[in-house]
Amino acid sequence: MALAEARRKHVKDQIRAAELPVRHEVWKFGSPHTLVLTKTDELFRREAKERKDAAADLEWLVAQRRPQRKPGPDA
Repeated sequence: MALAEARRKHVKDQIRAAELPVRHEVWKFGSPHTLVLTKTDELFRREAKERKDAAADLEWLVAQRRPQRKPGPDA
């Protein structure tokens, strides 16, 4: 992102405050300088865990909607 210094600092501060697993660096050529954000492996691990948890939650919800069989006289 080509941003002036104050805006780059604001973005970096927000990333730090949110404890996001993102690396940042400034490319100091041209004007304004460019803020480069790079996703880390930790971000991909977090997202994979969230997808796995969501799938498990969905599976549980679907199971709750299935009609429960009541034991009959043969049971």
